[in-house]
Amino acid sequence: DLLARRNVLINIPSSSNGEVARQLREIEAIINNRGLGGNSEAAASNSVKFVDRRIPAQKRYQLVKLLNAGYGISRAAKTLNISRSGAIYVRDRAAELGLLRNRQARKRVFLQKEINDFILQTLRVNHSTTKKELRDMLRKQGHNLTLAQVRYRIGALGFTWRKMKKVQVISPQNRQKRLDTRAFWESENYDFRNYLFVDECTVVLGRQQQFCWVRKGEKVPCKGRVTHGSGYHVFAGISWRGATDILVWNSKHRMNSAFYCNHNIKEIVAKARHLFEAGQFQLVQDNHRAHVSNYTKNYLEQAGIDTFVWPPQSPDWNPPEFSWRDLKRYVEEKAPKTMAELLNVIQEFWATKVTPAYCRTIIRNSINNIKKSHDGLNHEKDAPRDTLYQK
Repeated sequence: DLLARRNVLINIPSSSNGEVARQLREIEAIINNRGLGGNSEAAASNSVKFVDRRIPAQKRYQLVKLLNAGYGISRAAKTLNISRSGAIYVRDRAAELGLLRNRQARKRVFLQKEINDFILQTLRVNHSTTKKELRDMLRKQGHNLTLAQVRYRIGALGFTWRKMKKVQVISPQNRQKRLDTRAFWESENYDFRNYLFVDECTVVLGRQQQFCWVRKGEKVPCKGRVTHGSGYHVFAGISWRGATDILVWNSKHRMNSAFYCNHNIKEIVAKARHLFEAGQFQLVQDNHRAHVSNYTKNYLEQAGIDTFVWPPQSPDWNPPEFSWRDLKRYVEEKAPKTMAELLNVIQEFWATKVTPAYCRTIIRNSINNIKKSHDGLNHEKDAPRDTLYQK
């Protein structure tokens, strides 16, 4: 018996006899070479420990194939390098249930209906209630839950913590005006080819976000900024076939009705007839005081320019608003330092970025926002879904 012989030689000090060490090496070599019918790989596999407590699904299917091919349970387990007890479990489970796939994880069940109903009602009333506030409320009612338990119940009820969206507040009267306008455009199949959308914005120097390196524990340095810094007012129009020229003037000069008519209308709007068939269009402008004053109305009537009644509190429907956002991002990227550089950046953006294709894109964006506003509210930040397009 080689194993018994090896155990005897191991107990003999090899330093006292070199022959003992030689015989021990020979016996170890013979044992390693024999294994299962002389297969050294199978012998090596016998010495491998079963590190995986779970048997992968692939090996379960392989085990069944080996068993069906006539392998014994021990031989099949050794071939797949899994434990014999695990192989027996897989075989018996397959025979009893006919299943080899993983079991679905058990769902944690909590039965405190009173607690769940309280959490649900509280979050329905105030979506901003935090976990700590909920925990404190529950403790006052005699339910000593941890934060983890509160968090789990909130998640099990289907809630996730998300950043709140900010939109402008729309009064009930203006909501109805938005719905009326939406109904009209829907009846017209949202044909915006004969509209000229105009608007103005203000671009100011030094408004770009700045970053700096700060060591841990040190105060973040502050850089002063004037509340109303130097900049420009920008006025322009957007149509389906392209954009008008832009009118740029210093932001220190306010726009009144006379300025609006003598410059904005005369120099920009009146010269935009080439963008429309037969030069006929409707002017779409917001309800700025300079836009809706009697002075402006008389001027537009004398100039033969028809206007469209715009619903108040509707910047999400106005295509130029999209171009102003892109313009301000463009200015932030270029980071002009002087008024002259700022003017060049504004003119560069309008000349290179605001193409006819770009104008059609932002008009389509406005149409999408109009369609989303099924209840007269601003749903610009909401993802499109069927409920947003209901009639």
